[in-house]
Amino acid sequence: MLIVPNAAEDFLQSILKNTFNGPGRIKLFMNDYTPDEDTVEADFDEADFSGYADQASTLTGPTNVGGVSIMNGLWTFAHNGGGTSNTIYGWWITSNFAGLFIVCERLPTPKVMASAADELIVALPWRLRQIP
Repeated sequence: MLIVPNAAEDFLQSILKNTFNGPGRIKLFMNDYTPDEDTVEADFDEADFSGYADQASTLTGPTNVGGVSIMNGLWTFAHNGGGTSNTIYGWWITSNFAGLFIVCERLPTPKVMASAADELIVALPWRLRQIP
């Protein structure tokens, strides 16, 4: 389940109405934390496994299907075989220009990133239905 903090609701609506590119960076968190509506960015411990780097939160789309506007994001994070490993519990997107994070999600199952074979794919489909 995606969590949008209360402080970011208006900002997120504005971003989704006015642009189809993501508002900042997508990052992974390595602390065993369960986000809720009161979550702030300081609640997350950012990953630091070998090969990790945050990524631009670019969305593609929109595609209009039966009155639903769909935008997609897909990001791949991979370990490079170095000596630092993490267990990843989720991800979040932070704003480059608003000073707050936009959305986050805890993974259904934590993902260990310890060797070059380890990869985590984060998919974010935004489905927005127009309300008459």
